[in-house]
Amino acid sequence: MKWYRAALEASSSDDPDRHRYSHNLALEHLNKYHRLREFDDLLLSLEFSNEAVKFIPADDPRVAKYKHILAGAYAEKYNLLHDTGDRDRALECFQSATDTPNSDPAVLWKAVQAWTTFTERCQLPDSVTAYSVAYRILPELFWLGSDMKSKHETLVSMDVAGVTAHAIAACIKYDNLPRAIEFLEQSLALTFQQLLDLRSDLTTLRDQFPGYASMLDGLSLELQKFASSIDDNDKRGGWDRQRKLAIERGTLLKTIRQLPGFENFLLPHPFLSLVPAADFGPVIVLNCSEKRCDAIVMLPGGQLIRIGLPALNSEVVSRQCDILRTALKKFGIHSRETRDMESEYRFGRPRPRKGEDGESVLNSVLSWIWTYIVSHVFQALQVVSGCPFYISHF
Repeated sequence: MKWYRAALEASSSDDPDRHRYSHNLALEHLNKYHRLREFDDLLLSLEFSNEAVKFIPADDPRVAKYKHILAGAYAEKYNLLHDTGDRDRALECFQSATDTPNSDPAVLWKAVQAWTTFTERCQLPDSVTAYSVAYRILPELFWLGSDMKSKHETLVSMDVAGVTAHAIAACIKYDNLPRAIEFLEQSLALTFQQLLDLRSDLTTLRDQFPGYASMLDGLSLELQKFASSIDDNDKRGGWDRQRKLAIERGTLLKTIRQLPGFENFLLPHPFLSLVPAADFGPVIVLNCSEKRCDAIVMLPGGQLIRIGLPALNSEVVSRQCDILRTALKKFGIHSRETRDMESEYRFGRPRPRKGEDGESVLNSVLSWIWTYIVSHVFQALQVVSGCPFYISHF
């Protein structure tokens, strides 16, 4: 800390590295505050962090990181003093941090996660806005051209499934069901595209506009290389190169989104484009988070209804999933990618070992699903449609 302070004091106001010295001091004081809980360190962190944000060029790729640190310090201060001014400043900095187009998507994602955590702790409807930003960033996390292993690691390390569950729960809490459907579609589409290597927006772009696809591939791979190797102490030339690449890629994306049929390229699909999925019958979405579990039903025409499942929580559901896996293993099934369990032979899989234990466990799980989920959904559909559903006991 002494040397960081000496470097800052020796620098002039027009020194291009002054923002980096201030940022390093802000981090040191924030880390010290977290260890010793001395309020003066938090105030010093805020002072140096504000200075770092003031001096860093607006298009520098590190802006998101600097503003994330500043927002976190204001959030800490609000947690201590409950001053709404600190809360509003934290929200402002979080939002500003995620609105920096030249930054590493992984840095932006972490800033969004901190933003959503803070808004939920404060019980603010701003959480839906924060999650909307998250789903704008989500496609950028899967660097175009990454191998399957890297894509899977990204899904796990960035907790995409957990963020989606919390995002949908926030939408339900603040009565924004259309946005919940958008979040779910975006998350599932990206997950299956990445893990199963299905056709994606980029596949279609390669088919119709191979030149643009090749340019986007090259820029994305070069940016990925910089993001994984550069750090705050690298020479300015590296950061300048990353900034120029990010600007060039952003300009290319704007050009692609002006092409017919590519208006939502790498962006969430709007709710109205998802409504036709229910033309031939209701679409039922189940969501489970630590705080609540719900079903959302989309009826033909786009009408949405919410069905609360008060007896469920993520712990209960997780336990039933474990029981189901145990039952499936008794049938020789070790993944969800199965066909008919009664088939005499299944290519590449052992024949089922039918036994009373496996069947009884499976039946108990199905009975649980019927009692706590399916029957509630059927009853709600019966009320809405006015048509009787003949429900028998499982």
